[in-house]
Amino acid sequence: MEEKKFYLNITTQNEEGKKETKTVYVSEEVYRAYKQPYWKAKQQERRASRCKIDGHRCMGDCSQCDRLRDGAPLSLEQLTEDGIEVPASYETPEDAMIRKEEYEQLYSAMNTLSDQDQKILWMSTDGKSDHAIAAMLGMAQTTVSYRRRAALKNLKKLLS
Repeated sequence: MEEKKFYLNITTQNEEGKKETKTVYVSEEVYRAYKQPYWKAKQQERRASRCKIDGHRCMGDCSQCDRLRDGAPLSLEQLTEDGIEVPASYETPEDAMIRKEEYEQLYSAMNTLSDQDQKILWMSTDGKSDHAIAAMLGMAQTTVSYRRRAALKNLKKLLS
């Protein structure tokens, strides 16, 4: 029986800027170590695309599935049957103009804050905790909490 050969296709750029692909034969151990992160990412993509039924990932054939999932066409009738309320949101041009002006006022007020306070507020709106923000900015958690509250108070004063 012939021994299985493992290889990697390595793409590099030569001195002229052209891409060159070389086939490098490697041991099974090196091959698996190199490919493991790629396989893991692919597996996560496959899992994420599957439906959740009663808190568990569906293992059925997605092409035969009538449930909603990312990328599947939406049906208002199916949403209603599933008990999901779909709000009717018709924005008038006046509402859109008011919302745009409010955003402009908010951004203008945000620009009056220090760079550090702006970073703290943006990270907070991204759902990061004070603890996580403190770790990223190299500050104490209490300092982040105080600066976030002070910045929000300042914004409220500017916008009222």
